[in-house]
Amino acid sequence: MFKTYKISTFFLFFTFLPLYVSAATLSVSPQSGTFEVGDKVTVRINVSSSEPVNAISGEIAFPTSILNVESVSKSGSILNFWVSEPNFSQGAGTLRFEGVTLSGFPGGTGTVVTTVLRAVKPGSGTVSFKSGQILANDGQGTDVTGNLSGATYSVEAKKETVKASPEQKAPSQQIEQAAEVKAPETTVSISPENITQASKEITISVGNKFSDIYSGIKLVIGILLFVIVCLIVLVIFYVKKNRKLKREIRKAENTIRKSFRLLRNETDKEIKSDLNEAEDVISKEIEDIEKT
Repeated sequence: MFKTYKISTFFLFFTFLPLYVSAATLSVSPQSGTFEVGDKVTVRINVSSSEPVNAISGEIAFPTSILNVESVSKSGSILNFWVSEPNFSQGAGTLRFEGVTLSGFPGGTGTVVTTVLRAVKPGSGTVSFKSGQILANDGQGTDVTGNLSGATYSVEAKKETVKASPEQKAPSQQIEQAAEVKAPETTVSISPENITQASKEITISVGNKFSDIYSGIKLVIGILLFVIVCLIVLVIFYVKKNRKLKREIRKAENTIRKSFRLLRNETDKEIKSDLNEAEDVISKEIEDIEKT
């Protein structure tokens, strides 16, 4: 009886050992994580095997109370022929896939499908396998399915971002450029370096006395030049006007003398004497006018 027990044990050991060594697993990656409401989470379904495989299928359940499936992609998958295209049901909270790799997957770790989940409500839940199967690339389709490993995720309420008020900002952030205020004769400059957060003091730099005196001198010289120009214009105008007046006086004098000569030729001696006296008086008056 003891001999029979040893033979049975030996038979069982060598029968199930190859299955144990060749076991492959399906897993969800990442296996855990904490996210905020509104975050998108990229989740991969991976296969790991130490032996070549060529067919993989599975159905995954996700917690609809905290996560929604936004998309499923076969991009980058080790499978290249799909018996059933990757698909999901938002209402049922499930994701399915079934495909084969025609050239066979030699072993190691590879991606089967990729899905994008969105966190919708605070809470925690598990993404788990409802079913899964891995077949070996041994010409017989040996089932080498081992562990089906899910993942646990937590979703938190979105954190409010508190923005700093203008009063909390540094003075260098409040004032981007130096302010410059110009007056007719003075220049006032305000610089961010003059303002400190503690004292809030403003330093104002004013031009020195010499610059103020120089500005006053320039103003006086300008006024004097204006007055001189005005006087020159008046003198030129007066001279021109005076010359014209003198010409008119000479014309009048010539006319008067011609008139007196005509009168002398046509009058007697007494009248001529009176005309001469009148001519002398008028000539004297004209000379006085010209002198003035």
